[in-house]
Amino acid sequence: MANLESVLCKNGIGLVDHVDPGSRFLHFNMVNVSVQVNVVWSSVWVAIVSEIWKYSNKHIFQGEVIDLSKVFTLAQLMVWFWITSKIVSTSFSYSEWCMDHVAGMFSIK
Repeated sequence: MANLESVLCKNGIGLVDHVDPGSRFLHFNMVNVSVQVNVVWSSVWVAIVSEIWKYSNKHIFQGEVIDLSKVFTLAQLMVWFWITSKIVSTSFSYSEWCMDHVAGMFSIK
């Protein structure tokens, strides 16, 4: 495999390391933070990946032009909605969440 890999790389062809998405999700954690903060942090990962997935499908199957700011705005909205509907101790508005995600995550008790 190493020889094939070196030949492909020399010719400008890269190999993709296909890893189970669940493994990527499980490694998306912060250390020395509360469980609630890690729940929020994980939901950020899920929201971004799902929005990218949805828009790539719209681009492939419907020819829609991808607007990255729209993708990430919808991901922000999705995470904020999940947090405020699932975690009772949230006390920040959507605009506060957009201005400072980290402060929002660490304000959760």
